[in-house]
Amino acid sequence: MKYNEYNTQAPSIETSVQVTEINSSQLITQEEERENRIGERSFLGMMEFSIYMPPITSTKPSASVTLEQAHDIISDNDEVRRHTNVIRGLDTKKEKDEYKKDNLLSITPSGLFEKRKTENIIEYTGYMCIDIDGLAESDVQRTKDLLISDSQIETLLIFVSPKGTGLKWFVPVEEDINLHDGYFDAISNYLRETYSIEVDKGCRDIARACFLSHDPDAFIMPNIIEHGVIDKSFISQWRNKKENSVESKPSKADNSKVSEANDLEEAICELEKRGIDITSEYDDWYKIGFAFCSMGNDGRSYFHRVSSLCSKYDFDACDDKYNELLASYDGKVTMGSFYHQLKENGIYIKKKEKKNAEVKLVASLPRTAGERINDAKNMPDIKSLLGSVMGTGELHILFADTGAGKSVFATQIADALSKGKDAIPTLKNEMGEQRVLFYDFELSDKQFQTRYTSDSGESYKFNDNLYIDNIDFQKLVEDNPKMELDSLMISKISSDIESIKPQVLIIDNLTYIRTQTTQETSVALDLMRELNTLKRKYSISIIVLAHTPKLARGTYLTCDNLGGSKHLANFVDSMSAIGKSSQGSDIRYYKQTKPSRNAPLLLSDANVITMRLKMEDSFLGFTYIENEYESNHLQVDKPTEIKEKSELVKQLNTDGMSLRAIEDETGISKSSVSRYLKTP
Repeated sequence: MKYNEYNTQAPSIETSVQVTEINSSQLITQEEERENRIGERSFLGMMEFSIYMPPITSTKPSASVTLEQAHDIISDNDEVRRHTNVIRGLDTKKEKDEYKKDNLLSITPSGLFEKRKTENIIEYTGYMCIDIDGLAESDVQRTKDLLISDSQIETLLIFVSPKGTGLKWFVPVEEDINLHDGYFDAISNYLRETYSIEVDKGCRDIARACFLSHDPDAFIMPNIIEHGVIDKSFISQWRNKKENSVESKPSKADNSKVSEANDLEEAICELEKRGIDITSEYDDWYKIGFAFCSMGNDGRSYFHRVSSLCSKYDFDACDDKYNELLASYDGKVTMGSFYHQLKENGIYIKKKEKKNAEVKLVASLPRTAGERINDAKNMPDIKSLLGSVMGTGELHILFADTGAGKSVFATQIADALSKGKDAIPTLKNEMGEQRVLFYDFELSDKQFQTRYTSDSGESYKFNDNLYIDNIDFQKLVEDNPKMELDSLMISKISSDIESIKPQVLIIDNLTYIRTQTTQETSVALDLMRELNTLKRKYSISIIVLAHTPKLARGTYLTCDNLGGSKHLANFVDSMSAIGKSSQGSDIRYYKQTKPSRNAPLLLSDANVITMRLKMEDSFLGFTYIENEYESNHLQVDKPTEIKEKSELVKQLNTDGMSLRAIEDETGISKSSVSRYLKTP
């Protein structure tokens, strides 16, 4: 069936999914509405992406759909079913491909587009499509079940591909278009290492079209509006895994090649971290492509990664260019051309310095127990900063899942300590006003302003005791080209401490003060040693924020949930965690996971603090509700209970009750009421 014939059948498709025609002014309104919903991840379940009528050469979208609407088309549309059956009945690959291109609907799940090109994206959805091809028919269902049950990555939607020998797997990532390539590479490597599954590299392209095929058993996540995302730490853990890696150590003859590969990976990661485009000029792009051709086909992925930093990047055009360069490569251009471009942009690959084997001994003998006690009498007493959770002079880790509000809570703690107040009524601060140095690596200046400014434009009044800023990594490296970034970070922090002389240091978050993953025990150990050295040298209290990997519902928070190496917990004085609650999207609970060495364990799983996230007096923070059992926050409503609540909320809204009145009447939080009203 050709395009015109399909158009005559279009009402059946449009009726089943109720698609909306794309209108630019309407889309702007939708985007502004999304931006106003800070922290409400549930709203993202309503994200729309573009859908295209056949043939595939049509790049102008005809409408926009949600994941649930796409699922309806896949599982229960007669036209899609008929075309899929035709494809699977054809004999040759060529016949199937041609029919598919001429007759199937397609979507761009990663974005809403004016035209199907990366530079024409209107909004990035945070949905990534992973295309798995070449499966035996007997392995398709097994692989589908395997991916749905994966403990590391949530499945938003998965269905069988048009030919019946592959899968289209939709997964949730951070809503940051700049992280798209990193997530794709990391997920590809994870699937290869974990399940020996290879994916279609073409799906790295944000504008890559995905054909819709019929699958009556297509899976969609229940309660999809409450989905989470793959944490950014997944990128650092998996992106740099090598294909066909082996356990054995390289021979001496291979050491130089390994070193060169490590240098190249370090260079490209630095480009990606800083977002530097070195290919915008055609001549530069041409030379860099030839440089990677010195690596043969192994250089292709590197060429894509460097090229993708350019706003003009197009996956197919880039791939065609590499084929062209590779065919005409004569060996005259080497990787030196690439490294020259790096230097021109302020990036230097530094050789690893050998550690000095000389040990300088401390010129004093160990003290006796009595001497140690006498020395301690001249030191200040340990006092509470956060009640029993943390005392002065401690190194403390606060961790939580993405979107739980750990950055919000850390800022609330910093604000309270700087003013001599309690962060939460039950978390007593015995120290009065403290000077606080807070490194915020998560928020931009504009995001910080929005978080602490009311709708009327009034900004929250912070105390001048609170210093909160990020670090300009690029300038730091440019000013100190001979030092490694990890060493620079600690030196910069030390210098700031000496200048500002804070009593409390807060770092948001752990991943930013190490370029290597803290999954490695040796890396985690080195980092904790450096932080403990800062703590002792400057007599300072330190709070470091960290993350927890995706947890199964109903999981109690413990030290084992801390992201990175579990050995981190062994080298800190105390730990606490924030958990998401089943009581509502704006409800959190707070507990100790490792008690302070100087106070009893009070906030156990039988006595967690319940808090509500809300904007009040230009300040986004948590308000205390009560202390209760952690188990009260782990109960999950059954689908029937969710449906009953949704129907009740909609009925009360129809009767004219406000969101606040519905909350008071039913006990359902205001944000949950809003979510139910927006759910079809």
